[in-house]
Amino acid sequence: MYWYKVRVRQGNGEDYSYFGSMEIAPDELAARLSSGGWIRINTLLQWDGSEFHDWENWDSAVEPVLYLSPQIVVAFMQLKNDPRLM
Repeated sequence: MYWYKVRVRQGNGEDYSYFGSMEIAPDELAARLSSGGWIRINTLLQWDGSEFHDWENWDSAVEPVLYLSPQIVVAFMQLKNDPRLM
C-alpha cells in the first residue's frame, strides 16, 4: 500500500488536495494518469489544517473511497507513511 497527496484542479480554478492510500506504485500511478485512466484513492483522509482524521469523522454518509478523473489531477506526491502516524 502506498500513501499519496493528490492535488486536483476544481471547477472554480482553485486546487484542492486529497490524502489517502492506493495499491499502485508511483510509477504505475503516473503511467495510469498519462494514459487517461481514472485513479481510486482508498482510505481517504480529511485534513483539518493541523491533523488528519478518518473521512468518516467528517462525512459518515459516504464510503471513504474516491475516484478521480485524470483530467483534473494536477500533481501527486508519495507520502512516506500513513499521515495519521506522522
